[in-house]
Amino acid sequence: MKYDDASWHYDGNYPKDLPSENAATAIGMFLAWCIYNNLLADDLKEDAEDDIEKVLQGKMTGAQFLIMDCDEKFIDFFLSELGQQFANDYYENDSEFAKKVANYHVDYCNAFNEKAKKMALNINPYIMLKIRKKTMI
Repeated sequence: MKYDDASWHYDGNYPKDLPSENAATAIGMFLAWCIYNNLLADDLKEDAEDDIEKVLQGKMTGAQFLIMDCDEKFIDFFLSELGQQFANDYYENDSEFAKKVANYHVDYCNAFNEKAKKMALNINPYIMLKIRKKTMI
C-alpha cells in the first residue's frame, strides 16, 4: 500500500515557485520519526543503512531520505509490522484512530501553524490543511 508520494503533491496543485523537493517535507518528517523509533522494515534497514545513520545523526533530513532511498514514495513495505500498524492508524485520514484520536496531517498542519504563529508569520490557520487536501486530489 502506498501511503503517500511526493509526486502526488508537486504534480498537483503545487505552487510554481517552490522546489519539488519541498513536497517531501511532511512525508519525510513522518518517515524520520519512523526511523527514530525503529519502525523500518529490515530490508530497508539493510539497503539504506548508511543513510539511516545520517538521519539519526541529523546529517540528513527525512525528506532527503525519502527522495534518495525511497524514490519519493512512502510505502507499507518500508515499515516493520508495527510501523505499518501505526501508519495505517495515524497517517491515514479515515482510520478509526484518526477519527477518534489524531491524524498526522492535521497534527502536522497544527504544529506548522503554531510555529508560524510564534514566528509572527501571517498565515491563515487552516491554509496548510487546505493546501494539503488540494494536493492530495
